[in-house]
Amino acid sequence: TTKFWSIRTISAVMTSPGRIALVKIGVGGVSAGSKVASDSTGRAVVVTSGSYILGEALAAGAVNEIIPVLFFPQGKL
Repeated sequence: TTKFWSIRTISAVMTSPGRIALVKIGVGGVSAGSKVASDSTGRAVVVTSGSYILGEALAAGAVNEIIPVLFFPQGKL
């Protein structure tokens, strides 16, 4: 079944750690290989100090684009 992953309402299909999720990108975009977190609107952004790492971008993306992210929560940066 398809479930929705919601960490601060990040837009993604529910998945398990080590699997790929499709996520919507927030302001600033991301580069492939960047560690990502959720912004205040629930979109994926590059991790900053104090943010929770949710995974790694597998492709580059600009605001509002949907890209694949390897989901592996790692706690705070």
